[in-house]
Amino acid sequence: MQEQHDAMHRQMILVLGMHRSGTSAVTGVFAHLGAALGGHLIPAADDNPKGFFEHADIVAMHQNLLQGLGSDWDDTAPLPDDWLTSQAARTAAAKICEILRRDFAEANPAFIKDPRICRLVPLWREVLQDEGFRLKVVLVVRDGFEVAASLVERDGLRPTEAACLWLRHELEAEAATRGDPRVVVSYTAILHDWRSEVERIAVALNLKWPRSLSDAGSEIDEFLDSGLRHHRQDAESESGEQIVQPIAGWLNVVHAALTNPAGIETKQLDEITRALSRMDRNSDFYLPSLQRLRKEVQHWRPEAEKVWKNHEWLRARVEELEAAAAGQKGNERLYARVEEIYTAITDQHATMNAVQDGIALELRQQQTAVSGQLATELEALRGEIEGSLRQVRDAVIIQQETACRLSQQLREQLDAQREMIASELTALRSDTSLTRTEFKTLRDNLLESQHKLDALRSNLRLLYSRRLNWKERLAGRLLGMANIDIGD
Repeated sequence: MQEQHDAMHRQMILVLGMHRSGTSAVTGVFAHLGAALGGHLIPAADDNPKGFFEHADIVAMHQNLLQGLGSDWDDTAPLPDDWLTSQAARTAAAKICEILRRDFAEANPAFIKDPRICRLVPLWREVLQDEGFRLKVVLVVRDGFEVAASLVERDGLRPTEAACLWLRHELEAEAATRGDPRVVVSYTAILHDWRSEVERIAVALNLKWPRSLSDAGSEIDEFLDSGLRHHRQDAESESGEQIVQPIAGWLNVVHAALTNPAGIETKQLDEITRALSRMDRNSDFYLPSLQRLRKEVQHWRPEAEKVWKNHEWLRARVEELEAAAAGQKGNERLYARVEEIYTAITDQHATMNAVQDGIALELRQQQTAVSGQLATELEALRGEIEGSLRQVRDAVIIQQETACRLSQQLREQLDAQREMIASELTALRSDTSLTRTEFKTLRDNLLESQHKLDALRSNLRLLYSRRLNWKERLAGRLLGMANIDIGD
């Protein structure tokens, strides 16, 4: 059935997973196997030297969409309820259509990877259906503590903030893709045995790789060296103590539920999602402040970038003038010009530092206030959850005691009924034995009566025969006597 459906539609495989979860490594393996990524890829960087394997236009479109919704890639708050029908989403949908028609027209299957899609799956599903693609999903999962440690180091996020970000991406991606053909891939498993994982993915999603594993094997082995993994499971001991409860506990529950060999445990994930929703509702009072601060940062960011570019240009100009001045030491006018430009650079640098310091100070103040309130809310939520668990445990104990009591009563009733049935069965067997004896006697009497009746019938036939003989003889005699009388 899946093969028939695949033959009727082009296939689009979305590689989903939180930032720093190994999506680049997994997509890089796919690229070496000939996966079509649409070109226009973001170049490698210091924090990802092997490459991101992300379509530059798609990433820019996602970033514009999130900012249009008052959010960003590192925003732990939920998206607005009506985000899918917003003007920002409609603009993004049109851009996705343009990119698909331009860069993926001949790709089948096509692959797209950007961690931001974890929160934007409904928009992609809508556009892909309209464009004739069948959606399939590779969900890449990495230990939440390792991801949090990586984000703390790379982006300066706080451990609890990084953990909430991981939960938000993983939970939303999983919930949005239920019912779609999908496969969960562990980052650890890809590094340990990529061949088995690639074959498993191909079977689960009915894929055929353009290049064989044997042809691409040496390239992929070199690509997946041990240096890709910068933070291992021991990151829990480094950052886990800084992540407040119950968030730290949720990381373990969600990771175990996603990587369960028997299949994703959606019930546990739904419980965590509901707990996060309660936390969101309890945090409504500070979210507007954070959103205003985020908009202010976005407002100042272009100005800061402009100042920085100015600073770089001025510094280059100074270097040129200093080089020219080196050959004309007596030229005081040139030195004055250099001094003037240097002063301008200093002023620009001071302005940029003031802007950055102001933003950083406000961010720290907001983060301190939010962290304190979040810790209080989480502590209250943990107390609520623990209280609910105690009530559930007490209810379970009462139900168990009731079940044991009912079971004992039922057992006693069954024993009594069993004894009664056994007694009735014995009596019935006795009655049956007596009935059989009476039946035998009756049958014997009936046979004897039958014999007597047969003998009587035989005697009656004999008497009847004799009677006929006597009648004939008597008639003959009477006839003879009559003849004698007539003759006389």
